[in-house]
Amino acid sequence: IRLGNLYCDPISASFGHKITPRQRWTPTPLQLQILENIYEQGTGTPSKQKIKEIASELAQHGQISETNVYNWFQNRRARSKRKFQVSTGSANAESEPDVSTKEKKTKPVGLDFIDNFSQGVESFYFQGSES
Repeated sequence: IRLGNLYCDPISASFGHKITPRQRWTPTPLQLQILENIYEQGTGTPSKQKIKEIASELAQHGQISETNVYNWFQNRRARSKRKFQVSTGSANAESEPDVSTKEKKTKPVGLDFIDNFSQGVESFYFQGSES
């Protein structure tokens, strides 16, 4: 069964489950500033209890859930790692050529090869007509 843009299993639809599109959390600037400050003080993703406390504090400045807080810390840590790898990896990339890109490059086929190939094909197909 199709409900708007959502697809639904007919069996679960008969039980009255309400299907709603997932709402994205958009943090307020103040929430972001608080999260950044907490991130700078800590050493990664906080404990479950600390996440509850952070979520209740941030709820005073806009709608937020504990899952939003947890995911924000996970994503922030991933961004930090990626930024660190890019900054340290750029120096290594200049000194060491990437072998995988060399292997992917192919030599362009020259016109001589195409002419020779087509002549070979013609002689193959038309050799029986000459005799």
